[in-house]
Amino acid sequence: MFVAILLILLVLTCSIAATLDYNLVNFSPVMAIAFCSAIYFRKRMMWLIPFVALLVSDFYVNKYYVSKYDISWPCFGFIARNTCIVFALATGAWVSLHKSWLWIFNGSLLTTLLFYLITNTQAWASDAFYPKSTSGWWQALTIGHPEYLPTIYFFRNTLFGNLIFTGLFSGIMEWLAHHSGKLSLLDYNNESEDEAIPGLAQSDRWKRHCLCYRLLAPSKQPQNRPPGTLAKAGTFSFREGELGYTAKRLPSSHHMVVTVN
Repeated sequence: MFVAILLILLVLTCSIAATLDYNLVNFSPVMAIAFCSAIYFRKRMMWLIPFVALLVSDFYVNKYYVSKYDISWPCFGFIARNTCIVFALATGAWVSLHKSWLWIFNGSLLTTLLFYLITNTQAWASDAFYPKSTSGWWQALTIGHPEYLPTIYFFRNTLFGNLIFTGLFSGIMEWLAHHSGKLSLLDYNNESEDEAIPGLAQSDRWKRHCLCYRLLAPSKQPQNRPPGTLAKAGTFSFREGELGYTAKRLPSSHHMVVTVN
């Protein structure tokens, strides 16, 4: 709960800063929180944090614009931003199965681009100012309204915000894992080490890059799993092809270490 409140306050702080300094518009941790939540948080309830943070942030920003400029954000804008969060969570869930610093960086770039395209396409579709043509759509993506800063400027803020907050989030989570004696969520996902272990590399059900497996929930474990229980901490052996392995589930963790006998 403390982490959730802290992240929501971080989003709200950035939103308040954007209303005080127009140059900070779109410099927000929302997309980074959604992306990293799917990578690092095993409790799916934690994936609701970015939605709650966006709701709180939009409520404040909308109230600010109504009081100062007598304008409000359309409902379709809120739907578009929530759609971006869904895509960020889906991207993070995929990256969680291929974790490396490179994939985290690539995922952050992808979610930034999706946010840029979805939100500005929504603005083009709902704003009568833009001609409903390819040139009008391109104007929404690049120049925007002439009385405001160019749209591409806000893309820059989104990009910097995503990269900075994703790096901070991932760095803090890796640091916490290291100092609590747990396995890094990045160390065991090395493709090259997979190839050095033929039995694991050829197993579709049990392959989890390198020497560690992230365990599925007991109700979702695949059929025909190796003998032994994954529900309790302990050690058991199994064979894949001609090789034998020993698997040890780590206490209070969703990981197990697999070694070649």
